[in-house]
Amino acid sequence: TSWTEDNGEKALNYADYITEYALKLWIEPKTTLALKADRLSNPDFALQFDIFLYPGSFTVDQGVRFRASDQGAYLLWVYSQSVNWQILKQTSETTERLVRDYSGELHSGGYTRVLLIAKGDQIAVYFNDKPAGYVQDSTFTHGEVHLEFIGGLDEVKTIVDNLKYWELK
Repeated sequence: TSWTEDNGEKALNYADYITEYALKLWIEPKTTLALKADRLSNPDFALQFDIFLYPGSFTVDQGVRFRASDQGAYLLWVYSQSVNWQILKQTSETTERLVRDYSGELHSGGYTRVLLIAKGDQIAVYFNDKPAGYVQDSTFTHGEVHLEFIGGLDEVKTIVDNLKYWELK
């Protein structure tokens, strides 16, 4: 599966950014980088990846946009600076926070394994193999899955490794 950059310009050859078998990205200030896979659109899925959370990265939102379509999407955001996370429901008119919490399993200055499971109207989040939260919502039932990074005022770095995706039946 190939990933593409969703900025309306050109495809991102992700192989150019893989060093030591991890995807390393430097996000320009005030830009959004969405890494989409052309075949990841099953509404029931499990997505697992390791993400390096740089300490003091106040200017980056990073996570997963899923069941994304013209109607809207769910977002799982992980924040480096505060070791908080949240799941949002976003439409063209509103953004609603479904859950937000602190997790001692989010390691600022190190890797955190993220597991996101979406099945039917249930969404579950795990950090380092420990349950972090659960949401039940049936607004969005289909759409794309992609990693997303939003830069703030400064250039930021992020590293993603061990990306795995499973379709659930």
